[in-house]
Amino acid sequence: MKQSNIEFLMHMTKDYLEGKSDSYSYGMDFSHEVGFRYNKLVKEDREIADFIYRCLVEEGASLYDVLPEEEFREKIEKEYAYLVEIYNGNVDLL
Repeated sequence: MKQSNIEFLMHMTKDYLEGKSDSYSYGMDFSHEVGFRYNKLVKEDREIADFIYRCLVEEGASLYDVLPEEEFREKIEKEYAYLVEIYNGNVDLL
C-alpha cells in the first residue's frame, strides 16, 4: 500500500528523532519535502498540512541552524508528539 504524504513526513521526523539523521539534514530536507508535497498534503488533510507547515517547518525545521542541537531536537519532538495525537484523532485543531 502506498504511503500518504503526511505519513511520509511523519516517518521522516520519527527517523530524525531516532537519530537516523542530523539536525542540518533534517532541517533542510524536511522543509524541502513539505514545499514539494504541500499541495498533495492539503488534498489529504488541510488542517494537518497547515499544522505541519506552521509548527514543523516555520517554528521547527527552519530553526536547525539557530537553536542548539538539544533544544532543536526537543522542539521537534514536542511538535511531532502533538502531530501524532492530531493524526490519530485524539486532539481537535481549532
